Amino acid sequence: MRNPPTGAVWRGVDMGGSGLWLRWTTLIAALAAPFAAGAGKPTVAFYYGRSLPVPELSHFGWVVVQPDHVEPAELEGLQRAGVRVFAYLSLGEAASDQVDPAWVLGSNPGWNSAIVNPAASGWRDRILERAAALRRNGYDGLFLDTLDSYLAVLPGSEARRAAASALAAIVRGIHEGNPDLRLVFNRGFEILDEVGNLAAGFAAESLLHGWDAAHKRYVDVGESDRDWLTGQLRKVKERFRIPVVVIDYLPPGRRAAAREAARKIAGMGFVPWISTPALDALGVGSVEVVPRRVLLLYDGAETPSLQQSPAHRLAALPLEHLGCVPEYLDVRKGLPREPLAGRYAGVVTWFTDDEMPDSLGYPQWLLRQIDAGVPLAMLGRPGFVPSRGFLARIGLEPLAVKPAAPLRVAARDAMVGFEAEPAPRGRGLVAWRAAGNDLSVHVRIEDARGEQIDPVVTGPWGGLALDPYLVDVGYQGHPRWIVDPFSFLQRALSLRPAPVPDLTTENGARLLLVVAVGDGFASPAGRSGALSGDRIRREVLDRLGVPTTVSIPARELQAGSARERERLRSVAASIYALPSVEPPDQVAEVSGGNPQADGEVSLAQLSPSGIPDGAGFRVYLPGWNESGAAEWWNAARFDPRAMAGLIQRASAPRRLKPIGLYYPFAVATRPAALQSVQGILTWARDEGARALWSGEYAHRVRDFRTASVALTLDGVWQFRALGTLRTVRMPRSLGWPDLQQSSGVAVITEADDQRYVSFGPEGNPTIALAGERPGTPYLTWANAQLLRWSRSGPALALRLRGHEAVRFTVEDASESCVLDVGGRRLRPERAGAFATFSLAKVDTGDALLECGGI
Repeated sequence: MRNPPTGAVWRGVDMGGSGLWLRWTTLIAALAAPFAAGAGKPTVAFYYGRSLPVPELSHFGWVVVQPDHVEPAELEGLQRAGVRVFAYLSLGEAASDQVDPAWVLGSNPGWNSAIVNPAASGWRDRILERAAALRRNGYDGLFLDTLDSYLAVLPGSEARRAAASALAAIVRGIHEGNPDLRLVFNRGFEILDEVGNLAAGFAAESLLHGWDAAHKRYVDVGESDRDWLTGQLRKVKERFRIPVVVIDYLPPGRRAAAREAARKIAGMGFVPWISTPALDALGVGSVEVVPRRVLLLYDGAETPSLQQSPAHRLAALPLEHLGCVPEYLDVRKGLPREPLAGRYAGVVTWFTDDEMPDSLGYPQWLLRQIDAGVPLAMLGRPGFVPSRGFLARIGLEPLAVKPAAPLRVAARDAMVGFEAEPAPRGRGLVAWRAAGNDLSVHVRIEDARGEQIDPVVTGPWGGLALDPYLVDVGYQGHPRWIVDPFSFLQRALSLRPAPVPDLTTENGARLLLVVAVGDGFASPAGRSGALSGDRIRREVLDRLGVPTTVSIPARELQAGSARERERLRSVAASIYALPSVEPPDQVAEVSGGNPQADGEVSLAQLSPSGIPDGAGFRVYLPGWNESGAAEWWNAARFDPRAMAGLIQRASAPRRLKPIGLYYPFAVATRPAALQSVQGILTWARDEGARALWSGEYAHRVRDFRTASVALTLDGVWQFRALGTLRTVRMPRSLGWPDLQQSSGVAVITEADDQRYVSFGPEGNPTIALAGERPGTPYLTWANAQLLRWSRSGPALALRLRGHEAVRFTVEDASESCVLDVGGRRLRPERAGAFATFSLAKVDTGDALLECGGI
């Protein structure tokens, strides 16, 4: 076996623990991952950054981490998800000031580190102590690095053989003292004869693409070096029958090249991981995590609160619909230092002026994100006055003179004119224009001299949609979108078509949130002397039986005499005793909505899913938190059309939110208002909506924020940390779920150009795609939660439980479906290929569905 190829690359990582700073060699490597079923290969990720993205890393079987950067809760979270976590441990190098000079063989000038003599007894003791400490801390294995550093400084074969033997003795000592720890070797070809049988895996870096630490640059590996390393790795794989991982390095902005490298490495029979040299970003491996987080920047000096900022009021909802999770950051509190690439789908900014202090270093930070391949979507105002150099970097240039009136809209495309038409506006206009051919201009303005201004553009780096051509602020400050925010954000952030977690639909049914609040609870309603609370109980809650969240403030029960108060408490108790009413101890916090906005219903009047609240997250309830909802039910301003308009706006042309109905008990004092509430509830039931209580919805919103999506190299979508959120939405263009190759898929339904796929209770479902509709039966709709869904011989074992009598529909062309419930065989009502089963109870119990196509 010859020496390593020339051009070795050296890198460093803080080992920590005993204060040791250890460096590692060129071909760092690692394995990590339980073997994929039947494939004999692991899934692996390396993440040496801080703040571990636990949901994202849970897609991998084994994860290698820098232990000093890991919090105990993060380690426990990964292990609860079934991940084996490996701790980095360097055996051949250390920081020069952290070791006894007597242990040092030489130095690594590239990293200013010391190469340590593995025969030094003090060094051996330190390594064995560190390994034992990592085992006590709960790690599943060790990634042993710098196993060949001595080769760079020891001349002569005899000295090298002695060092290799001493190094092998350290590896044996680690194993003997910690036999339950799995060991992964970074190279160490020279010690394989002695301790290769102790390795759970083997790895090397820089097979196709590497990092030249001396010159701080990415390099392509030469053919001779690549061929040598390929041959050595194949020998290891065949001899020891262990997986071999290859780690390559590419800039984070070259994501497509990373995918191609991963495919090539996998095609050679190795496990790929493509990342940055510091391994502090989510890279691409045999699984690629689809980043869902978006850093949403605002300036706290511009608005009194986050809740009032346009970033929250306007940008968050379109982002959530696209499957993204907004993470708000006030730029005045500092900008992130850690890499965003791989973890964040992009950066979205919305400022209302350009007065950001220079001391923040914001323009330089933005350019670093662009250089790292993190997409940028700039809304409203830039927030600062850019230099010509900054504009040139994104393909723009400023006009030399102020635009001359009159202005005209010279060109526009389908992205513009969403809710309001772009009229010529000069006030607040940012006078920039596209200077290159790589930008797409979506609105172009010309001044009186024919000078062009381009306020809405997209390009390779992202896009911008600037005032006054982003939103039209009309009567009483009512905003309407000029730019289509869905189309713009999807394009600017380069969001690829993918299944995304969905909060609007479950098991094929549109979700329904009904909130009744106690305002007017004690008011007389009708000539009979009945209270509003009693009338709502009888004519809405009891008669219709639609599951409803009821919130009755204590003040509503304290009016009048002692006898009257007792009557109020009795009515309230009878309401909470109804099976259709959410138990009071489970009601999610109900908080006020957005500011009132009159006029035509617009997207701006719909709220996002919630807002950060300290260390937690406060969930907004649909209907209650929509802009102006509380005012529409004011007795003096009752207007059912406004509420119906909001429901329609949240439904078409795309499903943005569950159906949300908010009403106060005071509607019982007005017959027309009461009839409207009854009519909307009846309509929702006829539409097949599935009602949730507020607490159930709140759980789904919080799970939406932690859910993770990934794609394997062979095209299978994986889902982790879904929790109670069981539905994903995907464009029809992606195809149909292949029920034979997918896992956990139970329900498929279609609406417009989208397919909604719901899963059974399986923790880690997957979707493999096919071009044709499934040939085996599946559910298309259910008004209850799936508690069980699995194949049981020739039948499907299922259990459904809801708040109402269970109903569900199966698509089955065989026309032979039968449901066995507790020994009773039920037959469905049929409508073509659709079979609908109706039960008289809210829980099917364990049942078997038998259809001809199963």
